[in-house]
Amino acid sequence: MGVILICGFAPILASFASSFGPSEYFLIIMLGLLLLTTMMGDNRLNGIISALFGFAIAWWASIQ
Repeated sequence: MGVILICGFAPILASFASSFGPSEYFLIIMLGLLLLTTMMGDNRLNGIISALFGFAIAWWASIQ
């Protein structure tokens, strides 16, 4: 059910996200880091690995 909703709202979200500027990207990055630190709890190694993996994906997407 969730996948169908995501597919249905994808065009609307894409048009909304294309209007983002630098400040919105900064807030999204900060939200992601906040969620990462909240979810990692006591296991810092997995949190660091997850963060590096996310940064690698973001870097790869930015050079494409």
